Amino acid sequence: FVCLRCPYLENTYFWYFSRACAMATGGQVGSNLLRRKADRILEIGLESEELRSALLFLDGFYGDNTLAARRELRSSLEQQTVEKYKEIYESLRSAAEATEVAVKEAECIVTEALDVITCLNSSVDITSDVISTTAELRSKAIHFEQELAATQAFIEEHSLSSREKATLSRGAVDGAFFEALSRVRAISERCRGLLRTSHSQLSMEILEEMEKYEERAYSQVMEWIRQECQILDSDAPTTSSTMRKAVSFLRENGPLFRSCFQDVAETRELVVHAAFMEALQVGGTRRPIELHSHDPPRYVGDMLAWIHQTIASEKDFLHTLFGDVTEAEKAAAKDVDELVGTVFRSCCRPLFERVQQVLSDQLDISGSFQLRNMIKFYDGIIRSIVDGDTTVSSTLITLREASISRFSSLMESFVERITLYPPSVPADLSPSSSFEHAMDVIEQLSKSAEESMLPTETADDVAEVTRSIVAAVEKAIDSSISGLSESESTLYRLNCFSSFQARMEKLSPCHHEVDRLEKDVTLLQDLIVSIEVKAVFRRAGFSEHLEVEIDKPATVESPLSHQPGMSQLEVAQAAKALAASITERESLILPLCERIVSHRSRAQTRNKVAAFTEEGCAKLLL
Repeated sequence: FVCLRCPYLENTYFWYFSRACAMATGGQVGSNLLRRKADRILEIGLESEELRSALLFLDGFYGDNTLAARRELRSSLEQQTVEKYKEIYESLRSAAEATEVAVKEAECIVTEALDVITCLNSSVDITSDVISTTAELRSKAIHFEQELAATQAFIEEHSLSSREKATLSRGAVDGAFFEALSRVRAISERCRGLLRTSHSQLSMEILEEMEKYEERAYSQVMEWIRQECQILDSDAPTTSSTMRKAVSFLRENGPLFRSCFQDVAETRELVVHAAFMEALQVGGTRRPIELHSHDPPRYVGDMLAWIHQTIASEKDFLHTLFGDVTEAEKAAAKDVDELVGTVFRSCCRPLFERVQQVLSDQLDISGSFQLRNMIKFYDGIIRSIVDGDTTVSSTLITLREASISRFSSLMESFVERITLYPPSVPADLSPSSSFEHAMDVIEQLSKSAEESMLPTETADDVAEVTRSIVAAVEKAIDSSISGLSESESTLYRLNCFSSFQARMEKLSPCHHEVDRLEKDVTLLQDLIVSIEVKAVFRRAGFSEHLEVEIDKPATVESPLSHQPGMSQLEVAQAAKALAASITERESLILPLCERIVSHRSRAQTRNKVAAFTEEGCAKLLL
């Protein structure tokens, strides 16, 4: 395939092949030699890619494949070799010329180097002096550079950046402000530690500058806290983390912390006083408190409730702001409770004047009792919030004593009026209107006790007041019945006590007095029963001796007819007369029982009369 593609190889191949064939037709010896050459040619593998590439290259290298070219192949190869050698020679001659030039230049350089060496040898002494001087100057320069770096580091560490200075001077109190202030304090502390070193003068200058920054920053913090306290609402004041952080910075400075205490107290005092006056006169979410001045309990209750709510809010606010004051700080600064008392100092006077005005007005006993209990309750609960001798506590104590005194004076006047001016006895022997009014007062006080916020303590007070009123009523009854008969006085007492007992049974604070009245009512009922039974026996014609015997306890062993002075005939006649009297319509009328006002007491008395009458009949029939 390659021979077909390459004309030169093709002719060559066929030439060798034809030559081999011609020689094969010659002698025997030549035939063997040619056969071997032909076999060797045929054994050449033309499939190799490298062989084909080499043959194709040779085909283009040697030109045309002619007979003359093939004959001159050797000479042409030698000619090409000679040309190549000529080219190499020319290249080497150029290199030799360049080498000679380089050798000449090198000799010049060596000559100049020798001159330089001579100069260097002559300048050794001068160079050694320069080197020593340079080394000394270099060591000094290094030392100065170290001192400069240390000085710059010291200044950077002990001075504020322009950003920090701008933060401290702009007046806005925030996180960046406190970071700058912390850096000022840290620089001051480090400068104080360097006052006994060689940097004392520089430390003193920096310390003075930092103290100016710190003083100005503390003034800004104080003013900011004052402004924040002014804008906080009195209903539910809250502290921010920035305010607490500001106070914590001031806490480390005793005089400034005490000043902050005082400033916050005075600022909040103005805010709370303005809010209290607004709640009294203007109102907000609710109607003004003074609109209820016609209702003393509600009027005073609203004022005390506002004070109580605001005190609780202010104490939470101040406690959160200042935290727990340590024992060391208590000696130099006011306690939080005292601070709360200072805040409400301005509210005490308007509160005291208004409550005193209410107490001095025409109050009834019930209203005075409500005010007394209300002031007593709020005094206890507010003093539990604000402990200590404060203006609020002393004002509430004064108001409580004034309310107690007012109630006591009204009660004494009421009891004295009942005792000194007893009412006249009505014709029907029913309780008089003044006694009914006394019972109305007891009911009102009991109702107030049930609605009171101190039910147990108030119930005890109501029980004591009830005893005093009932005792006064008993004295008035004794004075009123001086001109009545025994039966009428007993009946009047029974009507009054029964009425009191019936109305007081519904009142829980009066249960002890109800038990005592029940015993008195029972005794009075027994007296009425005795009078009615004697009247029944008297209408039947019983003698006085027989009535006495009937009243005695009867026994089966000793019947009434066997008693001394009693005959069987007399007992039989008495039994017939009693039976005839009971069957009459008029005998069923019990005049005293009919005049008992209380239905229950009337029924109980009638039942007792019937029981005693039945018992008397049983005695006659034994």
